[in-house]
Amino acid sequence: ALSQRKTGSLAGALTLRREFEDILEDIHTRIEKQLEAEFDEEKKHLKQTTDVSGQWLESREKEMLAAVQARYLQERDALMELLLAWMGDVLRHKAGADRLDLPDYAAATRALADRWDAAGISRCLTELRKLNSNLHTNVNEPLALDTAFVAAFG
Repeated sequence: ALSQRKTGSLAGALTLRREFEDILEDIHTRIEKQLEAEFDEEKKHLKQTTDVSGQWLESREKEMLAAVQARYLQERDALMELLLAWMGDVLRHKAGADRLDLPDYAAATRALADRWDAAGISRCLTELRKLNSNLHTNVNEPLALDTAFVAAFG
């Protein structure tokens, strides 16, 4: 999306943020469906083989919700690392370096490097690193995404 969109406007930055947030929502939904299906199978099996108490089911449901959140946070971190690697490659192109973290996307990252100046790329990387750091706190995720994407791409 970055290589195909114009940046430097509030609308463009918020569109990129929305696309990023859509990816995060898809990740969360996928994880939730997967773990809920596993939990439903576990409940079905245990109800057939044992006398399961309501308290135990509540406890397992809380564990499942915590597992969803933990796996989501892991995948969100991986997505942030990918975004940082992408922007790092843009800066490497700008600096004339040959080694890239994501060589399969060299054409797209080179296109961005050709369109953006080094200061803008550096600012973008700085803001994305701040976002990555902020996401490891109890910050409101949508607000952190809005702030970072506007600062990085607006």
